[in-house]
Amino acid sequence: MIQHRPRWISYGNWGCANHIPMAKIPSTVTSCWYCGTDRPAIDLRPAAPPRAYGQPRDQVLPEMSGGLCAWEGCKNPTTTQSKYCSRKCSNNNARARAAARKEQSPENAAPLAESAE
Repeated sequence: MIQHRPRWISYGNWGCANHIPMAKIPSTVTSCWYCGTDRPAIDLRPAAPPRAYGQPRDQVLPEMSGGLCAWEGCKNPTTTQSKYCSRKCSNNNARARAAARKEQSPENAAPLAESAE
């Protein structure tokens, strides 16, 4: 049987060419699932692709950070990219807005007195 050398397909995947079609295997796996061929050397792996949307996710945006929580009565600082300090305050505000809408809806008006016949 002819042994073909494994090769890197992308930064996150390598391929074992001993199979038709070539087996695509994640970079975290060190040997082929089917035949046991070792992964190619890490130093031959292609460079990581650049981030698609600009800045890294963990970078703080200056216009969203540094304020106080928008939920009334809460004085905690906000989290990154949010106007609330936590998910709890966000949910509390949503519940309060829903209750306010419910109170203002015409369905909650005083029921008309129906005549008893």
